Amino acid sequence: LLRELELGDNQFTGDIPPEIGQLTRLRMLNLSSNYLQGSIPASIGECAELMSIDLGNNQLQGEIPAELGALKNLVRLGLHENALSGEIPRSLADLQSLGALSLFKNRLHGEIPPGLGNLTNLYHLLLAHNMLSGAIPSSLGMLSGLSWLELGFNNLTGLIPSSIWNVSSLTELNLQQNMLHGTMPPDVFNSLPHLQH
Repeated sequence: LLRELELGDNQFTGDIPPEIGQLTRLRMLNLSSNYLQGSIPASIGECAELMSIDLGNNQLQGEIPAELGALKNLVRLGLHENALSGEIPRSLADLQSLGALSLFKNRLHGEIPPGLGNLTNLYHLLLAHNMLSGAIPSSLGMLSGLSWLELGFNNLTGLIPSSIWNVSSLTELNLQQNMLHGTMPPDVFNSLPHLQH
């Protein structure tokens, strides 16, 4: 039974077939850097053993299927550099094993789900270059192992939550080109000792 499907960096076109959900023992799926179109089939949520999904750098459209929230073993989810739209599914907050969530350079809108702050294993949260709005959830400050937070180039508003400055593991923080306001804490560089500056 197929455990790994690595087809990245090729010139594949067309849709991802919904029959991919029949690969129930699949652990790694890499279709990145192709020319795939259409939507992400909801049937991927039936591949219960998946640990890594990389569909980045394609031409995928439509919404991120909520069914991905059923993949309890998922450690990495890369859907970046596509044309995905709609909101970030709140079901992604159920992915308790998730370490890296990469959704940058899409057309996602709506608010950042506060439940992402419950993903205690998350170390990369990359949501830049979308159309996300609303405030940055203060719950993201609960991600004590977070090293890379990219929220730049969106339509986020309000204050930067003070909890963010408590994530001492951060090495990269990008909030540029939003509509955030307020003052920076005077000791920000002391509270984030690993930040690259």
